[in-house]
Amino acid sequence: LNVMKNILTCIVALSALLFTSCEDEENLYFISVDPLGAQCTDDGVWNACFTNTTGFDIEGIHFSHTSHAWDHTWYGFCPSKVRDLKEYTPAEWPDHLWATTAGHSARGDYDATYLVANAFASTYDFPFFSPCVITGVGGITFKPYDLYISNTTYGLYAMENGTASSKPFEPDDWYVINITGYRNEMVTGSVDVYLAQRGRVIKEWQRVRLSKLGLIDHLIFTPKTSIQEKGEGWLPPYFCIDALHMH
Repeated sequence: LNVMKNILTCIVALSALLFTSCEDEENLYFISVDPLGAQCTDDGVWNACFTNTTGFDIEGIHFSHTSHAWDHTWYGFCPSKVRDLKEYTPAEWPDHLWATTAGHSARGDYDATYLVANAFASTYDFPFFSPCVITGVGGITFKPYDLYISNTTYGLYAMENGTASSKPFEPDDWYVINITGYRNEMVTGSVDVYLAQRGRVIKEWQRVRLSKLGLIDHLIFTPKTSIQEKGEGWLPPYFCIDALHMH
């Protein structure tokens, strides 16, 4: 009798879990960056990458972006349609920073737009100085469900071969993107996504579940590496995101 009760309890719990999961899936909406693909150059890079200083909005969600015309730099999120997997010389890389190592969008579409992120300034202690921030337009709250993340080709070759400011990765080195949710300046939850560890650099899109972050008003992305923590150099803090779903 006890065995039957335990079985029934498990069935009820599993049914509730499946129902909740299906219910969550049915109520999702997808944040597509494809409309910004029309603003990309023939090379596939957003034509406002070096002129936009305020970021951009997509379906009620704001993506941070800033640039400095005086030194031709940018930070935050940048739309891209680049499909270039080549390796370049150090002198050439500044013109080729916008490619995912997957060679396509997270949906497997070779013509779709995704976002490249440069979090160079995200080493500040106070999180809202991070250049890679997603917020609700007008300060509204939102509930992220999941997204996909990948390396850039620039990051891949920097980890494999080293750069002028960092050595090649060894088996014990790692590269992680910390994704933290905030509401009213309080942390609601955090997720770590490893893009390199145990001698392997990830080249495909990785799905990241974000439901546990709950209702938030800021989503902050912060890269961290063993190279920097050990004082052995500086790794370019680039990565890509795509296919953001909200509850």
